[in-house]
Amino acid sequence: MLAAGVEFLPIAVAIVVAAHGGGHLISQFGAKAVIGTGLAVGAGGAFLLSGLPADGSYLADLLPGFLLLGVGGGLAAAGIALTLPVLSTIAASQSGLGAVAEGSSAAALTQGITSAFQAAAVIALAGVAVAATLLRHTTR
Repeated sequence: MLAAGVEFLPIAVAIVVAAHGGGHLISQFGAKAVIGTGLAVGAGGAFLLSGLPADGSYLADLLPGFLLLGVGGGLAAAGIALTLPVLSTIAASQSGLGAVAEGSSAAALTQGITSAFQAAAVIALAGVAVAATLLRHTTR
């Protein structure tokens, strides 16, 4: 349990650092550029995580996607609270289990989780399009 907490620490640190830096970047480049970039980076992380193998390793398979998701989420800081329940529902329904049960197949769980990350990438890319078309270019 402690190991899992430590493994999720880099994503939390990336979110905090990117969110802090995002404020400064917005004053230089505008919200449109920063939010759009954040969503695109987050989509890249989600796409990386959507290809997770059932027997993947933390350093090679999870950490790169986690870092991109953290940086992207910190820069964009929009829609995370609304998107998480949707992604959880997708993961549960696509795993074919509805709930994580003891003895569940790693392959089934991985399928559900990768489906959720695919949806996250699509949602983030849709956010890029919205940011590019609806946000004004301003540094105020």
